[in-house]
Amino acid sequence: MPLEFSHVKLQQTKGGTKSLRNVYLTDGREKAVVSLWNQHANSFDAEHYMDMAGHGPVVFLFVGMTCRIFEDKLTLQGSALCKWYANPELLETAALQDSCIGRLPPPTWFGPTASQMEPERTTLTKLSQFTNPHVIYSNRYIKIKHMVPNQP
Repeated sequence: MPLEFSHVKLQQTKGGTKSLRNVYLTDGREKAVVSLWNQHANSFDAEHYMDMAGHGPVVFLFVGMTCRIFEDKLTLQGSALCKWYANPELLETAALQDSCIGRLPPPTWFGPTASQMEPERTTLTKLSQFTNPHVIYSNRYIKIKHMVPNQP
């Protein structure tokens, strides 16, 4: 069952910048994160699954996943062959849904929204008011990409 969804974000990796969406799943006892990269991150319709969860528990069947331990936790990553099925027509799906009714909260969003991840224009005067150069501003790190002479 989904517990939390992240919005798609751009993540720096050894292979360059890639799209990433994390899906946090639970069965009511354990919690696992599924990381979907690139086309999978963009094609996973989290908004639709949030709507589905408003009508009852949603069971996911992920196939084509790779497993690894990251920061002492099991993580699942979508491989190039990854596919997922929401509420697949299996006997186990109905049994799991029945066991979770009323026990699990509806899924929520995790992390910043897409608009919070967009660069924000500001002035040097405003930036100079920060006392700590490593301050997090609206859940984003401040990074000066370029300055335009004679512009506010």
